[in-house]
Amino acid sequence: MKAKAEGHLEAGEILASAEGRAVTHGVRSHLERCPACRDAHAEAVTLVERMRTDRWPEPRAELVAAIAAWRRTHRQDDGVREELARRARSRRAASEDGVALRALPTAPTALRFTATGLVVDIELAVTAAARRVTGQALARRDAEPPLTVWAETPGRRWGETAVGEHGEFVLEGLSPGKIDIVLDCGQRRVRLRLPALGES
Repeated sequence: MKAKAEGHLEAGEILASAEGRAVTHGVRSHLERCPACRDAHAEAVTLVERMRTDRWPEPRAELVAAIAAWRRTHRQDDGVREELARRARSRRAASEDGVALRALPTAPTALRFTATGLVVDIELAVTAAARRVTGQALARRDAEPPLTVWAETPGRRWGETAVGEHGEFVLEGLSPGKIDIVLDCGQRRVRLRLPALGES
């Protein structure tokens, strides 16, 4: 809206009326007799209505149906994921009980891996007390997201845990040296080769 022209309402007066706020009798009568201000008012009313209804659109019906169908066929996977997440939480809570003091971590190392339909961000942190991998795996819409994740060193599998709803995961207490992170995506497994985790 333009600033007030000679003989016309100010933009604030037009906007106040468009928003339904109380305006003076003079503003209302001017809108009735002035075509330019009436047009500006109509434009402001449209803008205000659009702003009030500018919300996230409802998903398309076919998308809702596709998600519902996927959920019906993956109920068992969901149960497995929930059980693994419950076990991981209880194991983590049990390991944190009685811990009075932890060493300060060194600066974490951030890494990014890409695989077909998948981007994985990893943060490696090494302290005197623990070696920890924190990550997030984001799958493309047409790719299957990972359900579980674990670490592997030659001859050992470490800390299998569920991948969270938003792709997040944490692996703690890992051994020093070379380590792979393995993401189980149902139909395939994705292996990430990490640099050696340092000795404390």
